[in-house]
Amino acid sequence: MYHSVTDENNRDWIDPSVSIPSTIFQQHVNFLRKHRNVVRLSDLVDMIEAGHTPPAGTVVVTFDDAYLDTLRVAAPILHDSNLPASVFVISDWVETRPAPWVDVLYNAFRLRSRDTLTLNGTSHRLNTHKNARKLRQRLVGQFVNLDPTLRDEMLEDICDQLRPTEPTPNLLMTWDDIEAWLNYNPGFEIGAHTRNHGALTKLSDDMVKAEVMGSVDELKRRFGLERPHFTYPYGRADERTKSILKTMPVRSAIATEPMKLVSADSDPFDLSRVDANVGLSQLGFLTSGAYPAVKHAVKQRIRPNRLDTHKHDDKVFEADSTRA
Repeated sequence: MYHSVTDENNRDWIDPSVSIPSTIFQQHVNFLRKHRNVVRLSDLVDMIEAGHTPPAGTVVVTFDDAYLDTLRVAAPILHDSNLPASVFVISDWVETRPAPWVDVLYNAFRLRSRDTLTLNGTSHRLNTHKNARKLRQRLVGQFVNLDPTLRDEMLEDICDQLRPTEPTPNLLMTWDDIEAWLNYNPGFEIGAHTRNHGALTKLSDDMVKAEVMGSVDELKRRFGLERPHFTYPYGRADERTKSILKTMPVRSAIATEPMKLVSADSDPFDLSRVDANVGLSQLGFLTSGAYPAVKHAVKQRIRPNRLDTHKHDDKVFEADSTRA
């Protein structure tokens, strides 16, 4: 699971927690091309539906949210190595907003012209980097659980109060860009990622259906997709949401937890992904077929490693992939 692949043109604008530098992404692609069997998501689902367990080392590359850099930066790298990939689109965000809310919030704090923020009647001082970072991280945790309408209202209020010195530029694909992605390589696919990126586990049954069908219908109308693949926002799914998805014109659905290998017995509506925002040696282990079964190795070797392009040097992530 990737989100944004940054270069010198956009790295300052995207929250480092959802981005990976293009240089590191190139290393990932080189490794996957040489040491893994990268297939389309549709091919993986074909295997499951046919009752086949994919060979160890089979990998699907996915991108959530349809960042413009997926087309501008990632697509040429993938194409040069002839690797397939899927992009999951938040339909109501296309051509209506400049960027995902996490990046707008990140830039509101980064470029703020005011150091006081009032939330629910409480005033917060942002006069130090530590204070600002702590509050922003707390807000991210809150926003994930909010109804999308309330989340967007709160974000607008925060931006009005902090008055960033520059607006967040357009960071998402247009519909023409999404069509260009599909035409770039025959192995490139798209899928649905709801209308507004709300956590489905926090929404009513009717809202879940509206969020999913809104995005599915839009992809069908624009691209003729009858049963697109789907990814759960924030990777969150439960038995209720999975049951609802199974009644809808969706071919598969992907969460993040609990982590488990794909096999012939896998439920196509309960697939899981690993976050590829890691160093090369960790990526090798995560895609080897040993993870997550080797529990002690997970504890010893896999630690959160969010890439911050302002703090990390590319050399840190060079590794001997044969250890995977």
